[in-house]
Amino acid sequence: MKPLTFFLVIIASMLFLSSLQLSVSQPLKYCPKKMTFAHPCQATQSNMQCVADALGTLGAASMPKNCICTTLGLNKHSCACQVVCH
Repeated sequence: MKPLTFFLVIIASMLFLSSLQLSVSQPLKYCPKKMTFAHPCQATQSNMQCVADALGTLGAASMPKNCICTTLGLNKHSCACQVVCH
């Protein structure tokens, strides 16, 4: 490799690496969240229904987990989930 080409590759590599932002990732903090919806819990997979309901309401960034579905009469249910705190 020619010295000039080697030098340009080194400079380009340094510029590329300096443009990257290195950050230390911190663990996500989860907070409890309770929501009410207009239909009853499904007979099967009701906790997954709550995950889907939470995602639809709060968005994917909420990353709901440990959801519990509770039927509140004929036409409502409550979801208690852990979601990413804001």
